[in-house]
Formats: sequence, C-alpha cells, structure tokens
Amino acid sequence: TAGRVAERRDAGTPPRVPFGHRVRHALFDALFYRRLRAVMGGRVDYMLSGGATLDGELSLFFRGLGVPVIEGYGLTETTAPLTGNLPGRIVSGTVGLPLPGSTVRISDQGEVLAKGVGVFAGYRDDRHDDDAFVDGFFRTGDLGRLDEGGRLVLEGRLKDVVTTSNGKTVVPARWEGAVEADPLVQHAVVVGDDRPYLSALLILDAEQAAGWAASTGVELDVRTPASLRPVDEPRLVARLQRVVDEANTLVARSEQVRRFTLVLADLDDRDLVTPTMKIKRREVLTRAADTIETLYRGAAS
Repeated sequence: TAGRVAERRDAGTPPRVPFGHRVRHALFDALFYRRLRAVMGGRVDYMLSGGATLDGELSLFFRGLGVPVIEGYGLTETTAPLTGNLPGRIVSGTVGLPLPGSTVRISDQGEVLAKGVGVFAGYRDDRHDDDAFVDGFFRTGDLGRLDEGGRLVLEGRLKDVVTTSNGKTVVPARWEGAVEADPLVQHAVVVGDDRPYLSALLILDAEQAAGWAASTGVELDVRTPASLRPVDEPRLVARLQRVVDEANTLVARSEQVRRFTLVLADLDDRDLVTPTMKIKRREVLTRAADTIETLYRGAAS
C-alpha cells in the first residue's frame, strides 16, 4: 500500500490514506523498515535493477521501504539501456519509457522492436541479420506491451511461447514467475507444445528442499544428480500443489497447468543453466523427455 501511495503521489494524484494505514506504516517503519535501510548502509536513496524482470510487488515493497528501485531494460545490441524508469517517475511492473533517441514498437506477435541511436547496425556475420530486423527495427526476442502511459511492460520471451495441440498460444512467464516465488522452486518450466494441456517441471532448490525435509521428518535424497532426476515424495508434492493451484488462479483457464512433476538438477551445469542463472529451456525439455511423457500418459492427443 505504501509503495502504491508513493507512486500515486509522484504521478500527481495522491490518494486519501486511511488513518489506520498511516499508523501501521509508521509502526512498520519504526520496527522493521528502518532496520533494513540501516543494513543497506542508511544512505541509499535508490537501487538499480536490470538483467531480469523485477516482480512488481517486490518493487512496491522496496518503494514502501523508502528505497525506490529504478528498473531499466536493454540488450547488448541496444548498447544496454533502451528504456528506463526515472527518479520520481517510477511505475512498478514496468521497465519505463523509451530513453531519448530510442523508439520502441510492439509487433503484431507481441514482440518488442527497437530502433534508435544506441541500436547496433548488424552482426559481424551478416547472415544473422536477416531475422534480426524488420522494417528497420531490431527484433529483441522479448514479448511485451506498452501501457497507457507508453511504458514498456515485459511479458516473457518469444522463444518460450508454448502452443498446445488445439492451437492455443501461451506465454508462460507469469505462471512460472509465481511458482518460482516459492523458495522450494528454483526454476519452473511449462511444457505443452503440441499437447492437449499444459504441464510443468518444477526444478527444486536442493538446499531449501533439504531444509524442508529436515523440518518435516521426511527422508529426501537431494544429492546432485548426473541428469534431471524426478522426485516423488507425496508430502512435498502436496506442499507444492498448493503453490501450483495459487499460480493457476492468476492466469486464464487455458493457461493453467494441469499436471506437474518435481525434479532435481545440477544447477552448476553450464549446458543447463546460463552464467546469469537462467534455465536453458530446450536443454531441459531434451533431458526430461521421458519424464514429460509420463505427464501425458493416457491423455487424448
């Protein structure tokens, strides 16, 4: 609430805040927020965020804490910053407005297209340029939309889109992000290309899973596997079923995940995870092919 109030105030439309909310925020500030600001050095006015989309609720939390997060967006091909929120003009859940000299357009497929002084002219190997540009705009490969204020909202990667056997196109980023917010889940990967419904692989955080097992008295083998290894522990599955059910409430019925399985993986394997800790979806799907088949066993094609 405090974060949203601050953003409304920046926009020139401060809301009327009930007395009880003001008292509660003052109490939180005295008991909790002030200590967090002290841990950060006590003199931090802003933080910067990039490299991956910041959850809007997390951004609002830091705004309420009194340390706004300035989030921006760009790629190597755009000489880094393409859009950005600015001090006093931050809108959580967006990566801000195009920076001076830059133009952002959204294609009919929802892809973010970029043009401007910072956008490169082409790759060293010009054979890669044919699919990299359209009408003079660079194809970022990211999906997004522009809000009513012209700010860019990122919604996932074009290459991660799942198309089911009935032709439904699904962008899984929102569902995956909601599930990954649980500390037990390191990565969530929605599957369902050419399948009748969506399923998911939930890659566990081994350390968190070991802690959960110890606290619940469950014997759980969390040793790093040579490849993806399914985990069939009923109580852990039940624990994460609640997380999946909650994530399903955030998306349309056709975008909900019907079945899932838990797996352990070697997250230090650079063939599986990028240096920036992003999962390589295609490699996961290849290694987990047999496991994925079990999620669709008996399903109508």
